[in-house]
Order: sequence, then structure tokens, then C-alpha cells
Amino acid sequence: MNIKKTSIALAALLPLNAIAQDTSNNTEVSAVVASKSAISSSSIANTTQAETKEITIIAQSSSVSGISSSAVKSKISSKLQSAGSSLTIEGNKIGALGSVQRFYQSRDYSPVWLTNGKPNNLAKQLDGILNQSINHGLNPFDYGYKNIAHAIRSLKIAFSSTSNQLADFDILLTSAFIQYGHDLTTGKTDPHAQFETWNLNGRNIDTVGTLNQAIANGNLENAVDKLQPPYPEYRGMVRAIAELRKIATQGGWSRLKNWGQIEPGQTDGRIPTLREILYIMGDTRTPPNGSSIYDDSLVQAVKHFQLRHGLEPDGRIGKATFTQINIPVQSRIHALELNMERWRWLPQSLGSRYIKVNIPDFRVQVKEGNNVALDSKVIVGRKDRETPIFSDVMEYTVMNPYWHVPKSIMLKDKLKLLKKDSYAMAEAGIKVFRNGKEINPRKVNWSKYSEDNPDNWPFTMRQDPGEKNALGNIKFIFPNRHAIYLHDTPSRQLFGKNVRSYSSGCIRVEKYLDLAEYVLQDWSRDKIIERTSGGKERRVNLPSQIPVHLLYFTSWADEDGNPQFRTDIYQKDESLANALGV
Repeated sequence: MNIKKTSIALAALLPLNAIAQDTSNNTEVSAVVASKSAISSSSIANTTQAETKEITIIAQSSSVSGISSSAVKSKISSKLQSAGSSLTIEGNKIGALGSVQRFYQSRDYSPVWLTNGKPNNLAKQLDGILNQSINHGLNPFDYGYKNIAHAIRSLKIAFSSTSNQLADFDILLTSAFIQYGHDLTTGKTDPHAQFETWNLNGRNIDTVGTLNQAIANGNLENAVDKLQPPYPEYRGMVRAIAELRKIATQGGWSRLKNWGQIEPGQTDGRIPTLREILYIMGDTRTPPNGSSIYDDSLVQAVKHFQLRHGLEPDGRIGKATFTQINIPVQSRIHALELNMERWRWLPQSLGSRYIKVNIPDFRVQVKEGNNVALDSKVIVGRKDRETPIFSDVMEYTVMNPYWHVPKSIMLKDKLKLLKKDSYAMAEAGIKVFRNGKEINPRKVNWSKYSEDNPDNWPFTMRQDPGEKNALGNIKFIFPNRHAIYLHDTPSRQLFGKNVRSYSSGCIRVEKYLDLAEYVLQDWSRDKIIERTSGGKERRVNLPSQIPVHLLYFTSWADEDGNPQFRTDIYQKDESLANALGV
């Protein structure tokens, strides 16, 4: 045996720290170490440096070609059929064992990732796919990537391995793909644990069937494309997070000193830094020129940045803009990672057309496929009265609606007003009832009642249609157990606010007439205005029902691929981060 070549093979199969101890007289081994170091430091940049146990495949004296595929097949069959409820390979527990067993049963236990005892093209594809899982906000090491990358490179130059070791290798790669495919399809976490009101069913894609099809086609990338969420917002996030990771490896962006507001046209020593920041972030394509003048082109770049972060696009750099611009690149990557998980919870389709409210964005959109048919500002529930996250189907509208005041609002809000002024409800046009009969609020001793004793509350309240009515001229009903709906509002000045969390849970729509026109289809705008300008309450059924989705995303990619970020108004990101372990 050629001693020099054997030492190369053996060295390549040992852990990196062991190799590094004796490479001074062997340039070929040094090259192997350098190659492995590059994989560790650059290919897995910005991922958790988890401690994982590497698979060591020891070189033997016989040639690889001496091991038949049927021998490897027999080992795979034996391991999986005797596994019971769990299987451990070199200290690594095989995930998705049931699916792994089903996969090999479907192909009579033939190996997938080996050709003539060497990693084949499919194995190389999987190596690259797991490497890039970080751009889906997932951790390659969760799928044994360190072991797989090491084993692939070891097997490439090993003179021989046993059928047992090759079977281990094949099973390890299959488990990695199936686990990764599952996480891409449905997410790593349970949405119900994050939002107790969640009622959407996730996607149901057969990962085993998808893998078999990919093997037949010789293309794993197509399988990954099928397994990941189909939404353009998600696909854009994959590209955005890859770009942000590249920026992170180059040092990110500088902080902009906040020692006072910057106005358009102003000369300021911070402007050159601002130019650099916005160029790195992609809000301007104009390279920094060192000018300290806050000129028109830079104002447009700032407005673009403000729009991406849900700020008023006025070009003035004040407290809110300083806060957002000084959030570091790693925090932006983290936000995208969390929200990619939320996209993975969604079904394959939200509907051919649907209404989507993104609560942190304070907006409602009507989507037809990937096109936005209507976009409007909304007002959502405040922090102590959150708008719940759920989906249902809009069935009808109510024009000139009565407002039947919810018991929670009577106790939390109206009772306080009545204790101060028994005329308060009359001034708001709200009538008070007891046992179905209207009563005079002045004749009630309101001090006897308390928010802490709701069972002792015998009253109901109703606000008649009119200018003061809290629901405005129309409400849009998608019957649900939360008593949540969309509606008009007389408090239209609140739409001028940038942060619009003022309601008790229901959603107030600025462009309510546009929404009514859309959902009622054959009703003209003039007809809607006429029917909602007074008169009796009237229910109007929709010609065709439409899904409504109340969702929660603090980041996504817009139609141009720009990453969008919003404030986590209900502090939901931290809980998800904890569940993901990031």
C-alpha cells in the first residue's frame, strides 16, 4: 500500500482538530484541512456554532469497488427493520424515522446517495441545499449538516468503507432531507402555541413522495422549490436574507448619530454616513459621494427607507427614523427568520381571492392571486385588547348598523363614564336596557357595579345608527366566535396616525366604501352611499363569499423584493424566537 496516500485518506476522515496536529510535512493533507476550514467558516456563516459529533469512516485495506450495492441495501434494511421507535447512528438520533422507513420500503431499501461506494450527484446537491438552508431562516446543523459535509468529503477520497458505514451514510442523508422538507413545508413550531386563536390548516405535502420524484428526475432543487411556501413574499424573503447575510459578512452598516433631527436641504456632518448606510441597505443605487448636503436624491432614498419600515415618508430624519436606521443587520436577519416561520404555517393557498389584514402593518389588502386589488389603512386592537389571529369567511354586510356594546366594553369603559356622569351614554347616543326594557341611566346607582364582578351586571347597551355610531355606516361580517368584524368609523382622524392600534379588537377600515364596492360586486358606489346615509339597519348578503385572514407579520418582502419591517406591537416575536431556540 502507498503509505503517503493512505495517510491522506486517514487524515481526511478524522476530526479537523486531530488533522491539524500533524500536517507540517504533508502538503496534500494541509490542502484537505484548508478546504474543510473554508467549509466551516464561510459556507455556514452566521449560523449557530452547535457542537455536533462527526461521523468517522475509517479506511480499510480492501477496495471500495469490492462492496456491492446489495450489501449496503441489506444493511439499510436490517437497521431500519430492527430500529423499533428510534435509531441512532454514531450518536446521532435519526429524525423522522417513520418517514425514513417508509421511503426505503418504497424502494426496497436500495441506497440513494451512493454510486459505487462514493457520494453521487444527489448527495452533492443535498450538501449544497442544506448549506443554503440558512437563507430559509433554518439552521443547517439541525439536519446533521456538519456530519454530512464531513462524511461526503471523507468518502470522496477514502480507499474503502464497510457496507455498515455506507448504510449509515445513506440513512443519515435521507433523514436530513425528510426533516428539512418537513420544516420547509409546515414549520418547526406549532402555530397554536403562538396564537391560541389560530385556525388555519397548514400544507400537507408528501415529503417522501417528493423525494422519490426528485430522485427520478435527478434534481433536488425542484423538490425544495415545491416544499417551500409558494407565496411571493416568502420567496422574496429568501433572496433578502441572503443579501443581508452578505452585508453582515462585510461588517453591516454604521450607526447614525442621533443628536437632532435632519431636515431636507440641510447641511450636516452626518449626511455622508447616511449616504453610505442607505447605499448598503439598497434604498439608493447612487454610490456615496461624500457630500454633506441633504439633497433631493437622498431625500427620496430616505422616503424609500421610511416606507419599508412603516414610517411616515416625509423625508425628515427624526426619532422614529433614527431608531429604525440604527437597528443592526443581525437583528434584521433575525426578524426575517422569525417571519419566514410564520409563512410556513400557512396553507398552500389562501384563496383565489381573499382579504388579508396584517396587524403590525395596520393595513388590509384584497388579493386576487398575487395581485393587490385593494389596499387600505386600518385601525387594529390596542395592546391590552389585541385583534385575534384567525381566518374565516365574509358572508354579508350590515348597512346603518346598530352597535350592540360588548359586555367587556360596558364594564371596562362605559361603567367608568357612568360613574362620573350618568348622562354620558345619552350624549353618545347609547341607550341602556335592563331585561330588554330601556331604562333611565340617571336612576341607577352605578357605584354598586364593578368590572371585577361581571356576573352581577344586568344591563345591555345599544347605539342607534347615525353619525355618532362607533361602527360608522357599514360593517363587514365573517361570523366567528371572537365577535370580530371589519367596519367604518366616525373617528377618521386616527387614520392620520402612523401607529394605529386604538380599537377594542375589531378592525376599522379607512376605504370602507372601496371595500363595500368590491365585496358587493353589483352595487355601485352611489348606491352604497345612498343606502348607508341613514335609515334602518339592513343586511346585504355578498354575491359570493370571500375568505378573510387576520395575520401577524413583522417582516416580509414586497412585490419588488424589498424587505419590509414593522414594529412588533403585540410582542409576539420573542415568544416565537424562544420556541425556535434562536
